Amino acid sequence: MAERREFDSFVLQFAPYAARTDHVSIGVVLVERSDAPEFAEARFVKDWRTVQCMRPDVDLDYLDSVKREIVAALGSGKSARVMKVLQDSSSNGVRLSAGMPMMTDDPAAELRFMEEQYLRAARPRVPAESSRRMRILGKMQEAFEQAGVWEFMRKQIAAELYTYRGDPLKIDCGYENGKVKMFQAVSLASGVDSAKVLAYSWPQMAEGVRRDRERKREERKDIVLTAIVEDKLERQEESVEFAFATLESGGIEIAVESELGLIAERARQELGA
Repeated sequence: MAERREFDSFVLQFAPYAARTDHVSIGVVLVERSDAPEFAEARFVKDWRTVQCMRPDVDLDYLDSVKREIVAALGSGKSARVMKVLQDSSSNGVRLSAGMPMMTDDPAAELRFMEEQYLRAARPRVPAESSRRMRILGKMQEAFEQAGVWEFMRKQIAAELYTYRGDPLKIDCGYENGKVKMFQAVSLASGVDSAKVLAYSWPQMAEGVRRDRERKREERKDIVLTAIVEDKLERQEESVEFAFATLESGGIEIAVESELGLIAERARQELGA
């Protein structure tokens, strides 16, 4: 029979609002109690969509860096480094649960149980519009990842950098080649409000980007925003036709989910990835 060993288990949570108790679990960690642990591993959520449902303007680059630092520390084989990185990670909305001791002869099985319990449990409820938009965003991210360009793209591009302080609009992602190209997931199946907001805000943002480039004496380039919408929308429906017309009137190009593969491949060619 395998010997039972001592471990500490932790749960990483995203809790962006200090005055509120709601949170979402984003990772689980199991570390053997030893200066040179034989087992020290973590599991994380597959993507950050549940985090974005809670706070759409979350800094995804920061969360990615936290994940990388924890994985690197766990691979170091040094308990002290693991604990320091875990403790240092508790900032900017990420918090670490108190360590829970356990004894087991099968740490891999325990970690799988923790993953099932904390990372695959019930997700926070979100409005239908947000949920549908996040589904489109997830497909968009997947397409760019498969093309090998997601890591080279800017994410959560804040409009207030180019318009005025407090502007809540954030563009999902973008890159620069012959043009400045940006992409935004938009659910039209949920209604036309998101299309109206984007069409209102985008011209101001695009003009702000142009002014910023001129101020920095950078090359003037065309600036293009593509709204990614659902497949199989009924164009003859008045609300859908209105949404398309509204986006186009704001100078926004429109593509459907099924075109994401081609869009991502074009990005790969333009970025030389």
